[in-house]
Amino acid sequence: MIALPLVYFTFVGSICYSIYWYFAQGQYWLLPGVNMGVWRLFVGGSIGVIGSVVVFFLLKPIFARPVNVIRTRSITPQSDPMMFAFVSRVCDVVGAPFPTRIDVTYDVNASASFRSGLRSIWKGNDLVLTIGVPLVASLTMRQFAGVLAHEFGHFSQGTGMRLTFIIRSISDWFARVVFERDEWDKTLEMVCGPEFLPLAVVTWPARSCVWLSRQLLRLLMNVGLLVGGFLLREMEYDADRYEARVAGSDEFARTSWRIQLAGYAWLHAQSQISQLADRDIMIDDVALLVRHHIASMSDAIMEQVQRESKSGKSGLFDSHPSEASRSQNAKRENAPGIFTIEDDAKNLFADFETMAKNVTWDLYCQFLRRTVKRQSLQDTQTVLMRYRIGVGTVRPWNEPDYYY
Repeated sequence: MIALPLVYFTFVGSICYSIYWYFAQGQYWLLPGVNMGVWRLFVGGSIGVIGSVVVFFLLKPIFARPVNVIRTRSITPQSDPMMFAFVSRVCDVVGAPFPTRIDVTYDVNASASFRSGLRSIWKGNDLVLTIGVPLVASLTMRQFAGVLAHEFGHFSQGTGMRLTFIIRSISDWFARVVFERDEWDKTLEMVCGPEFLPLAVVTWPARSCVWLSRQLLRLLMNVGLLVGGFLLREMEYDADRYEARVAGSDEFARTSWRIQLAGYAWLHAQSQISQLADRDIMIDDVALLVRHHIASMSDAIMEQVQRESKSGKSGLFDSHPSEASRSQNAKRENAPGIFTIEDDAKNLFADFETMAKNVTWDLYCQFLRRTVKRQSLQDTQTVLMRYRIGVGTVRPWNEPDYYY
């Protein structure tokens, strides 16, 4: 994995050296007998411009900041003492270090990561637990305990966590180089348009070289995913065993199914949030919207989700195993589980509704890329009463039924 960035920088360096070589001696070899005139100046200028553009667009992601910086919201022992006590007990059972910080977000996910990136690798157990509020709203305490055990299973993988951080950082960086576009890319695309036709002789070759360079980097990215995929999948299997031992092997499958439903609901909830925003309607509780979607799903949709889950297979480039293989792995543990309380997981928080509204506000600030006034958010239950909000559609109640 570390060799891949070295290949990348060698590639960029070779482009720089090729430009230097052309002006130092290459032009005399490639254009022998051609006097210094318009032709040689044109060829030299074109090579200089094209090469500079390619090098700039390849090095740009190194210095560019991420397009979207996610807002961070944390809970504290003072704000949620029961949740911290719960986390502490699960950490003790799993044998994992207690996280330095617990963040909450609007996503349907939970994750373990280093707090300060590369610097945290050398600090020891400088870890952050991130919890998606809509995920909590969709699970029981038993299921949530299993999810936490899974994440703390990653915490206990000290060396593995550090290796996967390096692998994921390199893979994510290559993904940014290959896929991320910003204003500079839009400018290059615009200059290649008909309005700047005289420059097309230079801009089109430059854009084509940038595209070809990114295809090489895409190849390096896929090599990285292939190399790192095996380790990442094995770490997921290991963390799943922690979950099975805490919540039970049978409960693992039910938790996985519930998370799949929540993920499917969240996928369509994002569509509704966008559609409602187009009508100047912003809900105040995304967790409630996700729960509404889960409760409103028809049997046909649930069967579709289940078929897709069972038919899925682990790919060579996947960072996570298929749900079917993970369930089989957990079932082999044959663990009864040591935590069996079936209350709603949201009861672990002192004021779950307020927290859900806070992360929903964060969602709109992130989505609209500006600070949104809290007063502009509307009660979610009232919006649900006014509109039929289902899979992919938002319609007033006075329109014909559409939900399937």
